[in-house]
Amino acid sequence: MERKPRPEVIRKLKNIIFTTFADDSFSAHKVTKKYFDTMVVGEWNEITRREFNRIAVYTSQLLKELRKAKEIKKVEIIKKDKGIDEKIYKITKLGREKLKLKSV
Repeated sequence: MERKPRPEVIRKLKNIIFTTFADDSFSAHKVTKKYFDTMVVGEWNEITRREFNRIAVYTSQLLKELRKAKEIKKVEIIKKDKGIDEKIYKITKLGREKLKLKSV
C-alpha cells in the first residue's frame, strides 16, 4: 500500500480545499496545482518525484474521503481526451458547518 504524505501536507491540502475553494468548484487537479503553487522554492528542492506523485494520488483519495463524509459533493464530470475524466466538486452545507465547528 502507498504511504500517506506527511501530516502537514494533509493539513495543507484540506486547508486549500476549505479556504481557497470555499465558494468555487474544484477538481483534484486544481487542488494539487494550488498546493504546489503555494510552495516556496526551498520546499521544491526537497520534494522528490515519488512524493510529487504521492501527493497527487492522495489528493484524489482525500476527495473520496470527504465525499463519503458528505463534506463535498460531485457536481459534474468533464470528459477529457485520452479517456481521463475530471470530476468537479463543491463543498456541501455539512462541510461548511463542520469547518465552522473546527475553527471555533
